[in-house]
Amino acid sequence: MQNKQAEEAVSSLIHSLLKGDITRLVSIHHQLLTEVLCNGKTFVELKDVVNLNTARQKTIFENAVRILDNQIQNTNEKLASYDKMEKELIELRHWKQLLEANIEKKVEKNIDPELMKKISQSLQQAEFSTRLKQIFANEKIKTIADLINYSRYELLKIRNCGKGSITEIENYFEKNGLWWDMEF
Repeated sequence: MQNKQAEEAVSSLIHSLLKGDITRLVSIHHQLLTEVLCNGKTFVELKDVVNLNTARQKTIFENAVRILDNQIQNTNEKLASYDKMEKELIELRHWKQLLEANIEKKVEKNIDPELMKKISQSLQQAEFSTRLKQIFANEKIKTIADLINYSRYELLKIRNCGKGSITEIENYFEKNGLWWDMEF
């Protein structure tokens, strides 16, 4: 009883393998594999069906088995690589969660209320020249915090923002206890 179930399971597996897309198998390969492996026929019984002598059938059958074996090996290699990629993906998700948690902690970090007030101040309300305020408006730099994130070099690239403008910004920073690229 157990042997019959095992044979049926193997036969079912072979049928499903043969139904798959095994591009190198031609119809004679399919036919021989199906008849011999699934239907239990011998090469002698198939001699008249496939119009090939038994030696040629055996050669074609062995070739088909080799092709099928290679296909199974390739599939196993792909599965192993998918498993490896899945493990890497799980690890990357873990690192992403850790980074997100770290970012949230930095955001939650208590910032001095006075500093927060200074950096959240609108540049249009700050003590800058009208010309500099217009440059900020054109570049969509809205708050002191936005300005701090710019480097001197980036500001010098902006039209009409020269060394005099940088000096004015640095004087404002010095007066208010701020500096370039400060972390908050």
